[in-house]
Amino acid sequence: MSLEGKDRYGRTVAVCSAEGVADLGEAMVRQGYAIDLGGEAGNPYHDAEAQAQAAKSGIWRRTFDRPSDWRQAHPRDQD
Repeated sequence: MSLEGKDRYGRTVAVCSAEGVADLGEAMVRQGYAIDLGGEAGNPYHDAEAQAQAAKSGIWRRTFDRPSDWRQAHPRDQD
């Protein structure tokens, strides 16, 4: 594991690795088991997600709503 700094909310960001896998998060995105939250072209997670979508891997095998899109379509009650 290598610490990469803090995100915009002040949370620690780290890259986890395992034998033969430099970035477990990127591997999960590439296999279609996670999504890229950054959305910026050129970052490894964005490119890995594009490959997973093109291959219809994991969550991309069927229709999928991004969590942000689902939350926007289903707002919480403001009670």
